[in-house]
Amino acid sequence: MFAPISIAKQIPVRAGDTGLAARAQPVGKSLDLVLEFGEWFEYGDQLYDAKVMVVKVLKGAPAEALVRSASASNPPAKAGFEYIAAKIHFEFSARVTLSRFDYSLDSSQFSSISADGTEYPTPKLVAQPNPALHADVQSGHSFEGWVVLLVPRGDSKPLMRFVPDADTTSQQGESPLFRLF
Repeated sequence: MFAPISIAKQIPVRAGDTGLAARAQPVGKSLDLVLEFGEWFEYGDQLYDAKVMVVKVLKGAPAEALVRSASASNPPAKAGFEYIAAKIHFEFSARVTLSRFDYSLDSSQFSSISADGTEYPTPKLVAQPNPALHADVQSGHSFEGWVVLLVPRGDSKPLMRFVPDADTTSQQGESPLFRLF
């Protein structure tokens, strides 16, 4: 089994900023990651570069409309919460010409949290908006798709956490964070 390991560049803390939002990547600015695949005793490690960016954020009625457009069977947001939809751009490339791995990108790798780190529930949708954030991205390619999350109605500064591979990754450092505001 090959597991990617992610190493994210630290986001500098600005004067006056506190908490997780201070190191979360703003909308429209890409975050560079290094993903490491391989088992050293069999193939050696292979390093890949990835760029992740939140391109667009929809909250409240526009997000609800996007969710409903994916399927009339999608439920409304749970009481006290609202949908928030983030369009994610993901780029993936090997550092060497011989590349063995594709990167499996999925919306389950993203979750919403508060500025103090409280995790929010994950929505249970019948269908994801198109294009859904689900792809096997080959080296040298990119992919863009929507991820839908839930946030409490009163949270004006929600964040999104990215776990490079929720099932098989041992990760170095903290999970990359993105602003959803």
